[in-house]
Amino acid sequence: MQDLFSSLNPNEATQEEIEKFMQGLLENYVLEVTCEKFAFAEIEIYTSADKNTYKRVSSAGDIFFHNFGFDICFKSSEEAYSGVLVRSLWPLGQAEPIVGPCRCANSILNIRKPNLSFCLLDAKGSQDASKNFSRRVRRADFDASGKPIEDCGRLTSSKFEIWLAESGEKEAEKYKKAINKYKDEAENEKSTPNQAN
Repeated sequence: MQDLFSSLNPNEATQEEIEKFMQGLLENYVLEVTCEKFAFAEIEIYTSADKNTYKRVSSAGDIFFHNFGFDICFKSSEEAYSGVLVRSLWPLGQAEPIVGPCRCANSILNIRKPNLSFCLLDAKGSQDASKNFSRRVRRADFDASGKPIEDCGRLTSSKFEIWLAESGEKEAEKYKKAINKYKDEAENEKSTPNQAN
């Protein structure tokens, strides 16, 4: 994890570089936690420019648990900090994802093995990212004119988008509503999060 998360400084990167990193993470790696494997289903990137980002001092690849879930950190100092929030995971071989950052953190912390260890496994081409980046799931920041700032820092897997749109599962519907409550244009609760943008 350290090598991958050392390859980008999101506080200085362009939007294009951030999107390329996120797409590479989602499409080419799975998270292994003490022999349990998870595909990334939904991720968001946060930097020190965001008021919603927890301050931290960390090395690249560190796991940082907090009140809302857990991040995989980029190299961070008190002045410049950043990480990838893991919003949803898909346990390999399972029919449904773990949705929501708190549930992801709880699932990881409830693995019944001593000494949890985290690593990224090469899984090139194991899944496709959705075609569109979307705004992060949080209340929007506004510019000086009062317009929402478009911060396309969220990416989902295609499989996750299909599950949200077509599964009809109670959990999928509940999660769509939870996501849409943070979207400014979320009048249609039946839409997928990306459609709500």
